[in-house]
Amino acid sequence: MGDTTLPKSDDLATDLLNLFLPIHYRIGVGFEEALRCGQLSRKQVAILWLMRAEGGPEGSMRRKDIERLLASWFETSSSTITRALAALARAPLKLVRVVGDRDSGREKRVVLTAKGELFLSDMATEGRTFTRKLLDNMPQAEVREMVRLMQKAINVLEQEEEEKNARAPRAGKQKLVALRRETRPRSLL
Repeated sequence: MGDTTLPKSDDLATDLLNLFLPIHYRIGVGFEEALRCGQLSRKQVAILWLMRAEGGPEGSMRRKDIERLLASWFETSSSTITRALAALARAPLKLVRVVGDRDSGREKRVVLTAKGELFLSDMATEGRTFTRKLLDNMPQAEVREMVRLMQKAINVLEQEEEEKNARAPRAGKQKLVALRRETRPRSLL
C-alpha cells in the first residue's frame, strides 16, 4: 500500500508548500514527459494540451490566445511560440495548421490536423498510463477526494485571476492618469 503519512504539522499551508517541488517536478514533469511521446518539446506539449482543453470541439485557437496563455506559464517570446508552432505544422509532425482567422485579416488561427487529433489521443493515453501508476495503490475514495480538492483549488485560482482581470482596466487607467500628471507641464498643475 501507499504512504499514509499524515501532515507533519498543524500548519497545512506550510505542509502543502513543502510539496511544491515533488508535485511540480516529479509529478508535473513526469506528466509532461509522458505527454511528449518522445517527440515534442515542453512548449509543443503545452500548445497541444491547451488546444485540447480550450480549443472547443474543432480543436482550434487563436494564435494570440495560445501565446498569451503560454507566456503565463513559460518565460517565452512571440518568436519562440512561432518556432514551436512552425515545428508542429511541418513534416514530420504535421499536427497543426496555421491559417488566417475568418474574423480578422491580421489574426492567425491554429487548427489541429487529423494527425494532430490522433496524436492528442495518444498523448491522453500516455497521460492516463502515467496517472494510473500514481493512483493504482490508492483507495478510490481518496483519489476522488484528491481530484475534488484539486479542482476546488483550481477554481480558487481561476476566480482570483478573473477578479484581477476585472480590476486591470481600472488600474491601467489610474496609471495613465498618474503618468499624465507626472508629464504635464508644471504651470498646469
